[in-house]
Amino acid sequence: MGTGLANSQGWSIRYNGDQMIRLLVAFLACAGVALCAADFSGSWKGDVPRNGRRDDFSLTLIQDGQQVSGLFAFDRELRSAVSIERPELRNDELTFEIHDMDGQLVRFRIRPVADKLAGDVTVGSEVKRIEIAPAVYRVGRDVTAPVLINKVEPRPAKVQGAVDLAVEISPDGRARNIRVSKSLGPQADENAIECVKQWKFLAGRKGGVAVTVPATIEVNFRNL
Repeated sequence: MGTGLANSQGWSIRYNGDQMIRLLVAFLACAGVALCAADFSGSWKGDVPRNGRRDDFSLTLIQDGQQVSGLFAFDRELRSAVSIERPELRNDELTFEIHDMDGQLVRFRIRPVADKLAGDVTVGSEVKRIEIAPAVYRVGRDVTAPVLINKVEPRPAKVQGAVDLAVEISPDGRARNIRVSKSLGPQADENAIECVKQWKFLAGRKGGVAVTVPATIEVNFRNL
């Protein structure tokens, strides 16, 4: 049995048994302009070679234009997250620093490669290659659900029915990695994706840290 919220304007948020979020949206008409996705925003996980061992870490990045902020923790539960230091974005390369648990400076230089981040990490005098994978946290236990705070309506399509979109709500409150899981035809699918790209959420959180959360969004089209 799921729980959820609803309003009188045709949308609802339901948290169901598999800990996914389902957003039910029924709009009639509107036009919008799609926003560009940030390259680095998201939840990430990897490991750093230090003192002959590899230490797991979690990383949350939020990009707003050329400004990047983030939190870093030497664990996968984000219990000891600290702000990244001296972040700098040049073209498609991000550099930042953190201090490890021993107070040692650790420097990262990374860029997007396919669906991950890759580059190098400098610990002391050692420079090592590094790959950082996406991390996705399901709602439940200590992970809170995103909250929809701003939406636009989709452009009308010459069909009736629903488009289901599988998405991830990233720490910057945007829907990313959008995939059509139930199609209503090319025009309706495109209109649904264009619409959802413009929605804004308060991100889900784990231990007070914004994280990436999976969601299923259903956009309904009705003819007047």
